[in-house]
Amino acid sequence: MHHRTSLPLLVAASAILSLHASGVADSGVDATSKVTSPTHRATLRAKYEFTHYGENSITGKREPWQRSFILQMSQDASYFYDPQTHYMDSLQHDPQGRIILSQAHAAALQAFAADNSQRPFETLQKQGFVHGDRYRCLKDLTAGTIRVWDTANGDSYRYSIEMADLEWTPLDSVKNILGYECQQAEADYHGRRWIAWFAPEIPVQHGPWQLQGLPGLILEAYTSDHIYSYLLTGIEQCDEEFKPTYDDQRYFDSTRKAVMRLKANATRNRSARISAMTQGNVNIASSDEEDEVMEPDYND
Repeated sequence: MHHRTSLPLLVAASAILSLHASGVADSGVDATSKVTSPTHRATLRAKYEFTHYGENSITGKREPWQRSFILQMSQDASYFYDPQTHYMDSLQHDPQGRIILSQAHAAALQAFAADNSQRPFETLQKQGFVHGDRYRCLKDLTAGTIRVWDTANGDSYRYSIEMADLEWTPLDSVKNILGYECQQAEADYHGRRWIAWFAPEIPVQHGPWQLQGLPGLILEAYTSDHIYSYLLTGIEQCDEEFKPTYDDQRYFDSTRKAVMRLKANATRNRSARISAMTQGNVNIASSDEEDEVMEPDYND
C-alpha cells in the first residue's frame, strides 16, 4: 500500500537532493571559468573495475563495493577518473545540462510526494544522475609527479605525490589477462602491499589509480589482503584530449597524508555521528579505519 509523503519528509528529501546536486542551481556562474583545460592527448583508453571489500555496518560482514574508472593515456602522461562523476560535472557546467538535472530532480521529488516508496535518491541513481567516485589523478611521467583531486568530509582537496614513492620488485609468475601475457610485480606503497600484473606487449608505464612505473600497462592490481583491487575490463586506441578537471579553483591545497587522516577520522567517527543525528535510534558498528583508507600510512 502506497502513501502520500508528509511535508517534513518531502522537505528533507529536497534538502538531501540539493546536497547531492552540488551546483546544479549555480547557473549564474560562468561555467567556462570552472574548467581546467587539458594539456595532453590520449592515444589509449582503458576501463577498469575497482572493487573494495568493506565492512557492512549493519551486518558486520565484508561486502564488495564496485565502480568503473577510465584511464586515458599518452606515452608520458595519464588521467584516471570516474566517468559517472565526469558526466555529472559536465552537466552541471552546461546551461542545458543544468536544466536536465533540475527536471530530473523535480520529477523524482514529485514521484516521492505521490508515493513515499519511490526514494528520490535511488530514482536518480538508477537514471544516472548521481555523482560517482570523486577521486581523479593526473600522472606526469616526465615530471615524476601525480596530481590528485579528492574529497574528504564533504570538502574538496588537491595535492601532489612523487612517483618515486613507488618501487616495484619483479616476480617470476605469469598469467593471461584479456589475451595479454602478464608478468607479476609487487611493492609496498603508502601502507599497503600491492601485487600487480603488467603486460609488456602494451609498452606504456601506466596503470590504474596511482600505480605506474612498470615496463608495460598494469592490467590487474590488488592489495595483499584483497580489500582493494583493480581489473582491466577493456582497452582501445583513441585520439582525444584528456578530460578536463572542473572547479579546480574550489579545491583546497593540501597533502596526501592530511587528506588520508581526514578520511580515517570520518570513518572512525561515523558511528557516533549517525547515532547523534538520529538521537540514538540508529546505531552501527565502528569499523577499522585502516580498512577504509587506501593509504593508511598517514600517521608515519
